[in-house]
Amino acid sequence: NWEELVGDMNARIAVTVVAKGVKPELFYSMDETFVWFVPLGGACTYEERGAKSVTVSGADDKRGATIAFTVKLTGETVPMMVIYGGATQASTPGRERQASDDAKRIRARADAAGHVITVSANHWMTEDTYKQWIEEIVLPDYQRTCKELDLVPGEAYGILQIDVYAVHVAESVMTWLREKYPYLLPRFIPAGCTGIAQVCLWYVHVYNVHAYLSEDQQFIVLSS
Repeated sequence: NWEELVGDMNARIAVTVVAKGVKPELFYSMDETFVWFVPLGGACTYEERGAKSVTVSGADDKRGATIAFTVKLTGETVPMMVIYGGATQASTPGRERQASDDAKRIRARADAAGHVITVSANHWMTEDTYKQWIEEIVLPDYQRTCKELDLVPGEAYGILQIDVYAVHVAESVMTWLREKYPYLLPRFIPAGCTGIAQVCLWYVHVYNVHAYLSEDQQFIVLSS
C-alpha cells in the first residue's frame, strides 16, 4: 500500500506548506548512507575468465563512515555531515596526531565549505549527531535563507523531510525539537518508502553513491 502511504505523506506536507507558508527554500530533505573505506567494487568481482574461485579483498572489512546528504526542494544542496566511529575529533581525518599535510589541507577545505565532520561510538546517526545536523547544517542555512528572502528567523517555518529511523522519532529528540526549534517541522517518510518518496534520494544521494562506487571499481581495476 505504498501509494496510499506516500499519498498521505504528500497530503500532510501540502497542508503544512499552505497552512504555515513554507517556502521551497526552507524545505530540507536528508538521507543517510554508509560508505566503506576499503573499496568493495559494489556487486562486481574481477578475475580471469574461467577461474574456479574469486577472492574478494576486504569483504569482511567494516570500516567506514555515515554520510548525511541534505537537499532543499529548490534542488540546492547544503553541506554534508560525515560521521566517523570514535570518541573524539582525533578519530577524524586531518585531526589525527600524525595527520599528513594532504589530510590537513582536505580537512581545512571541508571545514571552510561548511561540511560537518563528527563522531559517534559506532559511526551511525545518534541523538547527539542528529541534533548536531539540525544546529550545524540546517540552522545556518535556514538563517541565511531567511535573510535572503527577507523573512524573520524563528517566525518563518521550515520542513525537515526525514525517514522514520529510531533516532529521528525518539520522544526525547521530538521534545527537544518542539521546545527549541518549533518552527522546524519534521515530516516523516513512511517505512519502506524512502526509495520512492525521499526527495534527497533522487536529487543527490543516488548520484553521489553511484560516483563513489564508480571510483571504487576503477581503483580495483587499476590496482589489479
